[in-house]
Amino acid sequence: MLADFERALARIVVDPELADRVAADASALDGYILTPRERERLAAIAPQKGLAIGTLFHRSFRISKLAYTLPNTLKALGSERLSTLLHEYWKEYPAVIEYYDREAERFALWLLKREKAGETARLVESELSALREI
Repeated sequence: MLADFERALARIVVDPELADRVAADASALDGYILTPRERERLAAIAPQKGLAIGTLFHRSFRISKLAYTLPNTLKALGSERLSTLLHEYWKEYPAVIEYYDREAERFALWLLKREKAGETARLVESELSALREI
């Protein structure tokens, strides 16, 4: 049960939408095997404003990996479009990959599914190719 508590806690940190659902109704945790005490603790943690700090650190870490490995792609997307795409990507892939190159490759491949042609696709392909040569 402790492992599920830890998984649920980590997911609440990285997924603000889940945190909101848990804050509104603890049944959002039904997919986890939790003791009543663990469920109560998570329900109490979910609405805390300080939880956003953990989310900020998590996302900053993920963005830094992409900025380091795919700088031209991120610049070409522009801040507003990048923000939208990152939120979509994080929703689909909430789990972080520890290695910079692997996280960047996963994001680049995900982005290429959406950008099949054009300048952005060419930039992604170019940076992905360079990344794979390292």
